[in-house]
Amino acid sequence: MTQIGLALCPYLLPGVLKLQSALPKSMQHMLRLLQMNLFEKRALMALLRGDLPRHDQMNIDQVTLI
Repeated sequence: MTQIGLALCPYLLPGVLKLQSALPKSMQHMLRLLQMNLFEKRALMALLRGDLPRHDQMNIDQVTLI
C-alpha cells in the first residue's frame, strides 16, 4: 500500500497545486514549468505566477557559470 501511495504522488500533487493556485495556466504548462525549474531554489507560487528570480538570494557557495 505504501508503494502504491508513493507512486500516486507525482500524479496527484500537480493537480492539487493547480486547484490551490487558481491560476489560468493549463496543467501541461504547469508541469513543464516544474520540469524546467526542478533544481532551482525558488518559491513555487512565484514560479507559477511568472515572477522573475531574485539574484540577491543566490547562494555564495554555488559555482557561478557564465
